Amino acid sequence: MPSMVRATFVQSFTYRPFVSVDHRGVKTYGEPVPALCRYQPSTRLIRDARGQEVVEEAVLFTEAAVTDKDLVWPTGTAAPEDPEDTTGSREPLAVHTRYRLFSQVVDHYEVHL
Repeated sequence: MPSMVRATFVQSFTYRPFVSVDHRGVKTYGEPVPALCRYQPSTRLIRDARGQEVVEEAVLFTEAAVTDKDLVWPTGTAAPEDPEDTTGSREPLAVHTRYRLFSQVVDHYEVHL
C-alpha cells in the first residue's frame, strides 16, 4: 500500500547518509542519494534533536529514511561531485517518523530544516 502523502511528493532533494566520525571529530558521509519530497516553507520554533529551541525554515516530507545526522541539500540545490564539498547542505534540526493509521508501518518522514 502506497504512502498516504506520496501523491504530494512533486519536488526532489539530495541527501548523503552519515557513515561515521573519526577520532578528530571529522564526519564521513556516503554517496549522494536523490529522493522525492514535498518541500514546505515554514517559520516555526521547534526543539532540535539535542533539545534546543531553534527556528526551522522548511519541512521536507519524504519516504526516504533521512536521519538527523545526514547532510541534506534542499529542493533546488544538488550535492556537489566532490565528497568533501558540503556547500549548500544542512544537517536536519529534527526528523520525525510518521506511521500509517492503525499500524506500525512507516508512512513517511518529516525532515525539519
